[in-house]
Amino acid sequence: ALFERRHDEDRGDVAVALSASRAFLAAGSVSHAVRWLGVGAARAAALGREELAQRLRLKQERVRERLS
Repeated sequence: ALFERRHDEDRGDVAVALSASRAFLAAGSVSHAVRWLGVGAARAAALGREELAQRLRLKQERVRERLS
């Protein structure tokens, strides 16, 4: 809930989504990390940062492979 609130408050950046994905990954919650990478990619695209969005999508796919 904290990450959701902070992400909603800070609409001009992807930092909260990246922090959330790192925190969940460090805690072993891969599915939550994957979700937040997707949230970060969507935010980056909305901000016109397509290169960052693409990098986050690639990272999301790599992390998602850990779930398999």
